[in-house]
Amino acid sequence: MLYFILDQGYSKCKDDDLGAFLGMISPELWDDGWPIDKAVFNDWIEMCQPQSITEKNIIKKILIFLDYYEKGFGFDFSVIKKWVLKDADTQVIKKAIKNVDVFYEKYKYED
Repeated sequence: MLYFILDQGYSKCKDDDLGAFLGMISPELWDDGWPIDKAVFNDWIEMCQPQSITEKNIIKKILIFLDYYEKGFGFDFSVIKKWVLKDADTQVIKKAIKNVDVFYEKYKYED
């Protein structure tokens, strides 16, 4: 859901750091459904424990993760963090969930 929510924000923000980050984490660039940078994926798994993500806590988890990448790797996510706080509402989250469902159906991933 991280990717699909941030991707919606990118269409509004057009931020260079976010664009680079999305390129690193996009599960859609390769035919296997894995992101280019699996280290980021592993960080997300370790930090945010995706099995515990709900519609109510996804925004908080995304903000924590973005903070970690800002501090640790020099990204500037200030614009997307403002968008996430202000505009990542239930509709954005539901669209991301729908995209995740389509994605998982395509690649037939198992937990």
